[in-house]
Amino acid sequence: MKFYTAWHHYTLLYDGTKMGLFLDGRPCCVKKGTHEAGGSYFLGNLSKGGKPHTGGLRGAVDEFVAYDRVLTPKEIWKIFELGAKGKSLK
Repeated sequence: MKFYTAWHHYTLLYDGTKMGLFLDGRPCCVKKGTHEAGGSYFLGNLSKGGKPHTGGLRGAVDEFVAYDRVLTPKEIWKIFELGAKGKSLK
């Protein structure tokens, strides 16, 4: 799959015990462990197989939302479905 040729929905999560990524409403890589605050995060620079992808984001971000709690997998799926249908969270 070429990620830069189609619309995708990314959800990043951290709940104090695990950190992960959901891609198009499904868990892609969720790992147990803690994270120290103050680290750097780069939207669009993901890694694959332990090798960083440094090409950056090819495309545009049309919505960005930060929540004060961790969303459930069911909530993440519902948000993905809205976006896939062209609907906004607003």
